[in-house]
Amino acid sequence: MRKILILLTVTVLILALTACGEKTEVSEQESEISVILSSEPERSIKEPSEESDIPLILESNTPEISMIEFSNDIEYIKPYRTLQECIDHSENIKAMIESLSNEEDANTENQVIIENDTRLVFERTLKENITYSDTFAADTEKALNEKRDEFVEIVNLFEWGIDNDNITVVVRYRDTEGNVIFEKEFDNEE
Repeated sequence: MRKILILLTVTVLILALTACGEKTEVSEQESEISVILSSEPERSIKEPSEESDIPLILESNTPEISMIEFSNDIEYIKPYRTLQECIDHSENIKAMIESLSNEEDANTENQVIIENDTRLVFERTLKENITYSDTFAADTEKALNEKRDEFVEIVNLFEWGIDNDNITVVVRYRDTEGNVIFEKEFDNEE
């Protein structure tokens, strides 16, 4: 019985090698391998049909060049459920929030608050009572507009990380009595 199994295994291996292998005659000239480098390798682009969600694949005849471009229509699983979870797991977001919350001068007390899990609020309470004026509002508005790109970047990072496209960053100023004297919202829409 054992001899039959060995004979059967050897037969299967021989058949597999015969089926997979291709016998070709190689001349001496063809046996040398030459490598030709070109500055522009051949490429082919396979585009998905209009109804398909398959990514566009750029193929190349060189192993060094391969790229997959994903269309914006492809949905992916967003890793976090809440703003707080996203902050807790992203060193980049933590650093940006910390940087923006520590920028104010010594006349404000700063804190970061999450409201309704859709709004990240930089709340700045003035330590001294000031008379609210149009100058304060204009100066504050101008200063915040200069940092708009940083606030929008935080919104983009949150929208990438959590399944909510209505995230906003709010900068809110309060007087010493807790009254809101200025507030500005940032989102990623123009």
